[in-house]
Amino acid sequence: MILDSIRKMLGHSALPVLLVMLAFLISAPFWCAPLSGDDLCHESKLRTSCSIGKAAMTLFVWSKPDQIEHKLKNIGIQPWWSDEGREVSFWRPLSAATHWLDYRLWPSHRMLFRIHSAAWFALFLVASWGLYRKLDKRDWGAGLAVLLLTLKPENLESVTWIAARNSLISALFMISTLWLYHRQVRGASWKWGVVAWVAFAAGLLAGEGAVTASTYLFSYSLFLDDRPWKARLTSLVPFALIAIAWRGTYHALGFGVVGSGLYIDPGGEPVRFALNVLEWGPILALDQFTGSVAAKYAMLSPWFQPWVWGLVLAGLIALATAFMPLLRRERTARFWALGLILALIPACARTLPGDRTLLFAAIGSAPLVAAFLAGIADGDDWLPQGRIPRRLIQGVGILFVILLFLKPVTSDVMRTITMFRHHSDKVASIPQAFRAAGSQQLIIVNPPNVQNLAYLGLSFIHNGIELPAGLRVLSSGLGDITLSRTETNTLVVISAHGPLIPTRPRTGDIPPSAPLHHELYKVSRFASTFRSEAIGFSPGDKVAVPCMTVIVDRVNGRGFPTQATFTFTHSLDDADYHWVFWDSAQGSFALFTPPHVGEQIRIAGPLVSK
Repeated sequence: MILDSIRKMLGHSALPVLLVMLAFLISAPFWCAPLSGDDLCHESKLRTSCSIGKAAMTLFVWSKPDQIEHKLKNIGIQPWWSDEGREVSFWRPLSAATHWLDYRLWPSHRMLFRIHSAAWFALFLVASWGLYRKLDKRDWGAGLAVLLLTLKPENLESVTWIAARNSLISALFMISTLWLYHRQVRGASWKWGVVAWVAFAAGLLAGEGAVTASTYLFSYSLFLDDRPWKARLTSLVPFALIAIAWRGTYHALGFGVVGSGLYIDPGGEPVRFALNVLEWGPILALDQFTGSVAAKYAMLSPWFQPWVWGLVLAGLIALATAFMPLLRRERTARFWALGLILALIPACARTLPGDRTLLFAAIGSAPLVAAFLAGIADGDDWLPQGRIPRRLIQGVGILFVILLFLKPVTSDVMRTITMFRHHSDKVASIPQAFRAAGSQQLIIVNPPNVQNLAYLGLSFIHNGIELPAGLRVLSSGLGDITLSRTETNTLVVISAHGPLIPTRPRTGDIPPSAPLHHELYKVSRFASTFRSEAIGFSPGDKVAVPCMTVIVDRVNGRGFPTQATFTFTHSLDDADYHWVFWDSAQGSFALFTPPHVGEQIRIAGPLVSK
């Protein structure tokens, strides 16, 4: 009886109304949250009289070589070790236009910014439901698929973080491309195919994730297109030409990624990209069916990660075995399976894949899991005849219900409560030790997350707090450091374990007593964005920034500094300097007093704080 009611509800033609309500309900707890991260960068660019053309070309430009050398590094937005040739700039003119519109229509109402994003999420869910109904033989199976997609944890970042709206827009156009292409293949007018080309191009102009439409189109041609092979391949050519033209224009306009430890250009760094796919591909694939593997894996000690990777591989083999009867009988299942696997490859263009990039694979995993669960519920003929194999598959179905339905709901509730507590005071995210700097130079000895400091100046401005004269960071490693004062204005910083700067953690980068699981292992990967591992230092390298000169004394085998000498323009005790350090014992920033000449101080690494 209960199952019949569920079938009726999920198969009802009015389900899109419920999806729209869910889209706004999921985002509603975050509507009053303050701006953070990239949202602050967008505000700084768009709150003035910025034209829509300028917004389209600059909104998603985070760093250019000239900016790093002459601006960002000099004022401290980027740390001293930032590669001066680093570039992280994305061309997303369509998404940029939606943000520009926010600041033209309701610049002082941040809630409307998030409601705007929720509207795109609602459109994406309704479009997904439309596609799933076209491809699923059961109406209620399509409803189950879109409900799974709605509850995917990957959605939360895109819906609640204003700057991540590009993922929702590109995903909407990607879904539209598949729906239009399906209509055209099934005998509708050729005009549907032309509109599909337009939708694909629009998706690419909204965000790079739309390129995954090509993976699903390829899979569709293999498994769902009944036309002769020549007709199948010919119909894919326009999409290939659009993708080539988009990539050529993208680079011709000066957009791209160079010299970053976080982002990877697959065309410029194919070996590094392939290795990242090898590491993260299995992790992300299993994560699509469990919803928790990727986040936990990133926070594991480098000693422990290889063992977990092996377990993940074993889990994937077991999962493939459970799905094999369905895949043998249902070609639609094969289409979604191959499409989602191929869609995971572009997600590996970041050394630490994010939730936004996994949304495009979720478009395929949701209907695949839904077909699996619906088949169990309806007793489809693909189910094994043997009692034990059937019970095992039913057990997997129960596990999916727990991991993909019950767990996301409870996790989102807890995350919402935590967020409200964290943002109860809008300036709580700015440590008191930082706010006390006033007009002094803010010198931070060892921040555990240097990436967040890139937004510090914007946070000061947004919250009406006086800006410091400048910002300088000495180190941001995972191990203990020793600070020796050799002269009145000179400090030598030595790392006891690993480099002084963040990078992907290796076994030699952490102390033997380090925990097997810690958030900073993930943070270190993310903060490696300022310098690629392929671009190392050499002993004697000098970096000069206002008020400070850095000389690299020693490096490890990968060319990352383990000892550096910092020479300031004034005495370290000068009133122009406001010193702060991360106190691992207290788990917070605190005021720091430099040692006397000839003395040294040892500061515990951040891993001991949890």
